Amino acid sequence: MTHLLLAGLVGLLPHVVEAPAETILLRDRLGTIEARLVGFEPGGARILVDAPSPAVPLEDDPAATVPEPPPAVARVVPWDRIRGIEGIEDPVLESQWETRWRAVSEDLWRARSRLQRGDRALAEPLFARHFDLVTSDPEGSELALVVAEGLLRSRLRSGEVESLVPAALETVRLRRAGFETDRYQALPPVIDERLWLVPRLAPVPTRVDLDPTSMRSMVRRWSEDPDEVVSGLARAYARMHDPPDALLLGGVDPAGPSLVLAALATRSSDPTQRAAARERFRSLVPGVDSDPAYGPWRGWFLGTSALLEEDRLLDPALLELLALPAEHLHHDPALAIRALSVGADALDAAGRGGEAAVLRREITRLDFTVAPALPAALGNDLPASDAPSEEETR
Repeated sequence: MTHLLLAGLVGLLPHVVEAPAETILLRDRLGTIEARLVGFEPGGARILVDAPSPAVPLEDDPAATVPEPPPAVARVVPWDRIRGIEGIEDPVLESQWETRWRAVSEDLWRARSRLQRGDRALAEPLFARHFDLVTSDPEGSELALVVAEGLLRSRLRSGEVESLVPAALETVRLRRAGFETDRYQALPPVIDERLWLVPRLAPVPTRVDLDPTSMRSMVRRWSEDPDEVVSGLARAYARMHDPPDALLLGGVDPAGPSLVLAALATRSSDPTQRAAARERFRSLVPGVDSDPAYGPWRGWFLGTSALLEEDRLLDPALLELLALPAEHLHHDPALAIRALSVGADALDAAGRGGEAAVLRREITRLDFTVAPALPAALGNDLPASDAPSEEETR
């Protein structure tokens, strides 16, 4: 409503000459903004400011006409940029600023400042606190991208896959909608815009409190998005908790969602489906030489899938898995630790306890606590006839 009111005011007040009523105090040494009017919304303070004045003609030019004063211009100043607002005359707006939005502004400035200096642990709870509010506008905003990508970056190293998915989907949605921000330009990118995937977000289920239905509920907002890449990714990640007998390659999707579905289907309970999934996975996943960021995907999904075969050769499967801690420990430590754990279990099952003990000592030495992959991630879950169908994810 505030958005609509202010948009209307732009047309109603094209020639107002009164002094601005409010002053926006900016952070990051950006100075101040003098505003005619101010309104508040999840993406920031929506303000009316004077447009730049046109050049005044020379006095000795008889043909010149004096230009009309410029109309007011509406813009949104993201909350993380606002240090304060002075001169609010409306008591309702003053109360809203003091009781609600000032705290949002402080929190989000602290969150992104902490992330910018590498303090992910302290940034994460502040981003999480305001994620639902700031991303609630379906039209999106720069601040929504700051918060969604900030939450994604803050949680990446944790390996908490399911808690990363909403932030990842919202970041992809906003970037594909054309939103940009300069807040993280000094940090490495987290989105691969060729596939619109987060390379460090391999679809490996880890949360015991989720099932197929609750996983779909978590991503429903994005699974209904009109952008086929966003909705395709949401529906693909929603299948992480499906039992092995419910995993299928699916139809033709954009490359990113297709890769996620192929990765999940490598643990299908059907050997023919598994083999087809591995073939499709290899055709879709970027090669190690062209993009090493997907090396952990190759090692995990090809390795765990090979362990499911009746005539498996254990050592080739272990070579795929153990490439993760050997080559990608710093890039994706959570998946590397999980690969060590799966390898140790496979060696124990094969009667090679001494080698398994070596891997477990390495896990202890690395001292990185991470939730293990669920049995469903390894194709060992029990069949579930009540798993939602593909159509139920749409």
